[in-house]
Amino acid sequence: MSKRHLFDSPEGLVNKALKGIIRYNPSLSFDEANRVVFDSDYDKSKVVLISGGGSGHEPGWSGYVGQNMLTAAVQGDIFASPSTKQIVAGVDAVPSEKGTILVITNYTGDCLHFGLANEKANAKGHQCRTIICSDDVSVGRKGSLVGRRGLAGQIGVLKVMGGAAGAGASLDDVYNLGVAFSQQIVSIAATLDHCHVPGRAEHAMLKDDEVELGTGPHNEPGYRKLSPVPTPQDLVKQILTHCLDEKDPERGYVKFGPDDETMLLVSNFGGMSHLEMGALVDELLEQLERDWKIDPARVCAGFLETSLNAPAFSVSVINVSAAARSCSYSVDEIKAFFDVRTNTYWESVAGAQSKRRSRKDQLVQAPK
Repeated sequence: MSKRHLFDSPEGLVNKALKGIIRYNPSLSFDEANRVVFDSDYDKSKVVLISGGGSGHEPGWSGYVGQNMLTAAVQGDIFASPSTKQIVAGVDAVPSEKGTILVITNYTGDCLHFGLANEKANAKGHQCRTIICSDDVSVGRKGSLVGRRGLAGQIGVLKVMGGAAGAGASLDDVYNLGVAFSQQIVSIAATLDHCHVPGRAEHAMLKDDEVELGTGPHNEPGYRKLSPVPTPQDLVKQILTHCLDEKDPERGYVKFGPDDETMLLVSNFGGMSHLEMGALVDELLEQLERDWKIDPARVCAGFLETSLNAPAFSVSVINVSAAARSCSYSVDEIKAFFDVRTNTYWESVAGAQSKRRSRKDQLVQAPK
């Protein structure tokens, strides 16, 4: 774990970062007092999506504000939920004629503050709803009173909901799509070490011969420590088994049929090299095809939702077909919502995937 920072103190760091982050898109505005980043050019005749949470997870969530994604994001201190007052200010900044949906991850502070903000916003005349995303399979059915944590699978939820909202869908349809999609995600994280928070003196660290499976994005302890360190192939095998083994009574949250279409999201927690991330994605795809007969229809990898400088990553597998069976949209429509362009940080991981080629066709073989 690197303990060195360009900005050694957290004092004023979040606001300074947000002022820098928004500069890439002139349509973005920043309410500095409430730490709300919002799209000044949004269409109030469409459903508004708002997310947020503690800072330190950039580009989550300010980096996803823009066309066909979030209308506003509300940021707290590093790894701390924004206040109810901040969130209400975010709702007020982007009123909608169709309604507003708060889409958050399952952490106690976020659930409390966004839940209270939802009530206050409705009392002020907004038509507001909340979706709580919880996709971490490391927290088994008996492992927590508050349920599974939220990981980077939520970013996929924001993308398909944003695509539907941008297309003019109703509040009910966008909400039902978000619920259906969020319930068909399985994720788990693995870390080589914990992150270092600016200004903090003491941090837990992993030993050189340990890897932690199931770590949370705020340095929460993992499901288990693996020692000695497994090979990359064995670590990926364990990750996919935890996500996809339907016979596991604790973690078999999502079922995958032989003809179901899927998506794969791989999030760099901040400290993994691009080189290793590319090799990780290849190993994931190889084992998904060989051992699980899964060929994802969409693959997105990169800085989706980070944890400062943690040398760690999360893997999310999404059953799009199952989501389609639980809402009013077809698989093709959901993929179209996923593919529609934004003017946000999402484009750095999205690529151009509406026209697919098999992995075999992409790999040029040497002449015989």
